[in-house]
Amino acid sequence: MPLSLRHISHIRTSCNEIGAKSFRTRESCKLSVPKAVNDPKARKVPKTEEFLREHILELAPYSSIVPFDVLSEKLRRPTSDIVKLDANENPYGPPPEVFSALKNIEFPHIYPDPESRKLRGLLAQECRIPAENIMIGCGADELIDLVLRAILEPKDVLINTPPTFGMYEFDCSINSMCENMLSLTFIVSLFRWSHCKCSSKACS
Repeated sequence: MPLSLRHISHIRTSCNEIGAKSFRTRESCKLSVPKAVNDPKARKVPKTEEFLREHILELAPYSSIVPFDVLSEKLRRPTSDIVKLDANENPYGPPPEVFSALKNIEFPHIYPDPESRKLRGLLAQECRIPAENIMIGCGADELIDLVLRAILEPKDVLINTPPTFGMYEFDCSINSMCENMLSLTFIVSLFRWSHCKCSSKACS
């Protein structure tokens, strides 16, 4: 039997009454709970599926990259022997200036500027574009998701060209958007056709 509003009301009333008495007599508060709530057999445990949207349950799981430590354990090789090139990562790591900046960060216990004003200002100078045209995010995953949610409507069509970053397809599915999958061979053929200035025989 699930915990109902009636049970919650009963618990609250019991706690108030016993709590007031305990305050006067300095006794511990012993809460009176209906037997149906304490009975494991009568308790209904909700399933995760009951809280999720239908189309989320139908999504294929996103295949994420395998981190260094997991890959090292799987291959039984030290991380120094592994060079990962599957996630567009820098195999050489950050420069020493990055470690120095992190070591000397002034307020590590305070939330950073949510608008990244200083970073956007520096990028604006470097790229010679207005700072308001720059959006900062926690990696490409967040930026792609924000752009899709801000621009596309449900059931809009997005042209994807695999093999490419898997988050394009995944975020489209999350946001209930349609997606057209075009092969790389088709894209190359279309590009050659659109830029061909010779005879049709030479282009074939």
